[in-house]
Amino acid sequence: MRNFILYKKEKFDCIYLTALFILLLGICLPSFSYPPISDTWEMLYFFHHLDELPGQIKCLHIINHDPAEHIRYQPLSRIFFYIFHLVFGSNFTFFNICNFLFYFYSIFLLYRFALYFSKNKILAALFISLYAVLFSHFDITLWSYHIYILAGFCMLLLGFMSYMQYLKTKKIIFIVSAVASLLGGMLCYEAFFFWPLGIMILSGEKGFITGQDLKRDKIIRVNGFILCTIYVIYFLFYFFTRSLHTYGVSLRHVSDFLKFGNFIGAGFLVLFNILYNNILVNLFPFLPFPLKVTENIYMAGPIINYIEKGH
Repeated sequence: MRNFILYKKEKFDCIYLTALFILLLGICLPSFSYPPISDTWEMLYFFHHLDELPGQIKCLHIINHDPAEHIRYQPLSRIFFYIFHLVFGSNFTFFNICNFLFYFYSIFLLYRFALYFSKNKILAALFISLYAVLFSHFDITLWSYHIYILAGFCMLLLGFMSYMQYLKTKKIIFIVSAVASLLGGMLCYEAFFFWPLGIMILSGEKGFITGQDLKRDKIIRVNGFILCTIYVIYFLFYFFTRSLHTYGVSLRHVSDFLKFGNFIGAGFLVLFNILYNNILVNLFPFLPFPLKVTENIYMAGPIINYIEKGH
């Protein structure tokens, strides 16, 4: 009887994920022919001239490459593109296909992740389907330049699931897997910097802990070990890459990041972005029109036009 129930559950997963894959493929299929956006052109130009850069280990330039020069920190992001560049050359169609596969893999992991919190597969499937279809129109899905964000998201999900497996089984291998996956996700995209702290929330869910000998003090020690290991390695790798001097003359200086006015300006820009994109545009969809389509899609409208004229 138990084997029959397991078979029914696995059959549901196969049918659901296959149907979702076909649906998303139908939605995203036109994007496979999208040409690269301008950010990709700059990156491919950098790859084509990699041999001209100094040093014997060229991959050091790849992990430290940043068009804004030391503003962003995503050392693994260019690795994905460089591998695709070596395999596919300039055939951007394969870049777009790989981007879609990363997107679907993130959906698959998100579905598996949701089942840790709910045993109702139908409810989980409905939630993930809604998320997948809504997210399918986002530029992260439609343009392959953002593969590193999807890859980092997948790594973080794998890290959280490895951590939850440790809470259930108490096997050390899942701690190693959690550290490697969470750290990899952070190194893909700096915006994921605080995500590993999510294990403290997961450790508070008593339903994940099945071992009687896994006491609260041990969980605290394990959490401390995981987080300390991740952030120590992260910062050591940060200082290592910043010491490589892969840029002749940096356009940025440390003093620029210590000016109070820059903090205030950056804060207002973030708040405006949240207010405008997440609230006003959703309440008044006509506000950002007409759209400007060049190598990417840009919003216009009275507010944006007023800001641009002010500058």
